[in-house]
Amino acid sequence: MGLLKKAIIGLFLVSAAREIFIRLRRAGAFRITYNQRPGPCRTIAMNGSEDIVLLPDGKAIVSSGLRDVTDRYGFAFRPRLGKLYLLDLNEAAATAREIRLVESATFEPKNFVPHGLSHWIDSRTGNVIVQAVNHRIDGDRIEVFRMTPEDHYLVAEHVETIADSLLHSVNDVAAVGEKSFYFSIDHHFNAGALRHAEDVLGLPSGNVGFFNEKGTIAAPSVHYPNGVTLSPDGRYLYVASITLTSLLVYSRDPTSQSVTYRQVRNVQ
Repeated sequence: MGLLKKAIIGLFLVSAAREIFIRLRRAGAFRITYNQRPGPCRTIAMNGSEDIVLLPDGKAIVSSGLRDVTDRYGFAFRPRLGKLYLLDLNEAAATAREIRLVESATFEPKNFVPHGLSHWIDSRTGNVIVQAVNHRIDGDRIEVFRMTPEDHYLVAEHVETIADSLLHSVNDVAAVGEKSFYFSIDHHFNAGALRHAEDVLGLPSGNVGFFNEKGTIAAPSVHYPNGVTLSPDGRYLYVASITLTSLLVYSRDPTSQSVTYRQVRNVQ
């Protein structure tokens, strides 16, 4: 074997070993962690859980039943019916109570595949507006529901289904109004080898968008953006990056809804 061929093979092996080490480190393989137990924990039975939002009165809404859609991603998992649950965390023995999803002309509960979740409170009525990512077979949508104190937040009236060309591979939403929100696009590609390549190479191919009548890109080139949320005062947008294992912080202009990158906080 020639010297050049040996050098090329050696360089390839070193590069491959480096990539494997980086992936393992990002996955936490070399990190020492300590269990934190603030108190006794117990399991609350439900149809799986994906996201949770807390209401000011101590109640929580959980999205449940996330599954990959075979026709889009090429994976077949046991189908589960998508649901929303209500937890009253004021109760010592809180249980999950299923929220009734009201069908509409554009929404059928049987086709609900929920992912990220957010809420906005109408200060005039006290109604809670819930926005949920829905991975439908024909594309991602944001479903908007209205929940009222009179129904004890146990009935979700469907208000609108929001579609936009930017709403693909959506992971989470952060509501700023009844029909306006930030959203994370965790991948550029919806399926196939190129989607997997984004993960393997750790490419900054995700985006954070903003929707208000139409979608725009608010923060481009983000490494696998996952959860998004706003600070209580609305001045900052927080984005969880899976690839960087970090929390990205953006300052937010509440008038223009534009965001500016401020800092990254590593999550250990």
